[in-house]
Amino acid sequence: MERLTKRQLQLLIVLSDEKGYSQTGLAEIIRMKPPNLSKMLQGLEAGGIVYREPERKKKEERGEGGPGLYHYIGPKEKVSPPEKLKIFQLILESSLVELESDLQKRLLSSKYVNSLIATCGLKLIYEKIEDYLEREEFRRNASQTLLHQQALIDEYINLPSLMKEYMEANRGIDLLKYMDEMKYLKFLFGLDYIEAIKFYRKFLCEPFGKLYRDLTDRDVPRTEDVFVTEGIRKFLELDLYLSPMTSFPMNYPVELLFERPFERLYTDFYICDEKDIKKLILRAHTVYSNLIDVVSAGVVNSGIYVSDLEALLKQYIFYWNIASGSLDSLYKELKKLNIFSDNCNFSESLYHIYSDIIGLQIKDLASGNLLLDRDTRSCMNYNSLMLDLDDPTRKIRICGCFEEEGLETEEALYENVLPGIKLKLKNEIWDEGDGRLSYGGVFGR
Repeated sequence: MERLTKRQLQLLIVLSDEKGYSQTGLAEIIRMKPPNLSKMLQGLEAGGIVYREPERKKKEERGEGGPGLYHYIGPKEKVSPPEKLKIFQLILESSLVELESDLQKRLLSSKYVNSLIATCGLKLIYEKIEDYLEREEFRRNASQTLLHQQALIDEYINLPSLMKEYMEANRGIDLLKYMDEMKYLKFLFGLDYIEAIKFYRKFLCEPFGKLYRDLTDRDVPRTEDVFVTEGIRKFLELDLYLSPMTSFPMNYPVELLFERPFERLYTDFYICDEKDIKKLILRAHTVYSNLIDVVSAGVVNSGIYVSDLEALLKQYIFYWNIASGSLDSLYKELKKLNIFSDNCNFSESLYHIYSDIIGLQIKDLASGNLLLDRDTRSCMNYNSLMLDLDDPTRKIRICGCFEEEGLETEEALYENVLPGIKLKLKNEIWDEGDGRLSYGGVFGR
């Protein structure tokens, strides 16, 4: 069968609740004359799309189905998952051709689809719908329905455990990128951002933080040396929440912090309420409060020579000062916009803060509106560079937003940070051979 008619679609959507319906029950629900319905059911049976079960004799067992033989979606005999999914794909494609958005939502939220996910696996379902996710309406429908299917939730909850097993078998955290299960995240982030991020924060944020801790625990015997500091772990716990689409395991926390030093602290994150702004400031405060710990990981990741340590530290301090100024400028604009007030039209949305060639921008993902005009963005760029420091490579700036958010901050001094880093590296991974800092594995990344 090349395509289903609208009537056939309506019938199959009714059957998708897996309760089973007799011909009499179906005729009443879809308001179709029994002779016409009988002919349609025979055609669907002949195509292996519908099958019948024996009549339910007792009235209390019939439910809404009515008397007679009971009909269900799918071939009655056991078939392979790809064969099962052929019917799903036929129904889905027909709903797209017929432009039946409501039928799509009913299908994707049905027990039938939940059963398919449980028996065939999410990866196979994803392969069937991947091409359609480029269509805005379908992507929205899929996001609002599939992410509430219990079988899908169960697969995602199990994902960190699968990754841990894979890592323990393969001994190399970089290999996570090659796991087939990474398709789960590709699928999630191919959906509507608002729904996907809410889902991630609810079910995956904390487990991924625990996974990283487990994989970098020095008490766990490994074939590689491990260099991951506690400061990096604390940073990641907040980073996973604020920036899930690019955080671990898609990327590794030291790389995120030092590939473009400290830029991570003020761009490419998502907020939906005042508590998220608090988390944003707390992420930066965590880095500042654990500066020796965090910068030590960055220094090791750079692979520099011992003699270059002081020069690199000065670079990092300069970049920190720029980042802290940028964060303060952004914080002030977020407060001015007051987007989370009870009287604000935007209060139910999710906001993406990102950078482009002009500077920082705030996008309302519900409406698509950009909240910062060009002049505001230019002023923010200017203000972030006005450091007002005698030596921006030695003086380590404290973010003004720390105090505004009630975060106690002990000043980090260059005179303490440099020897602190030297001591930490010497105690743990300092290479006295050729003078280059080194570490044995990739867990510090």
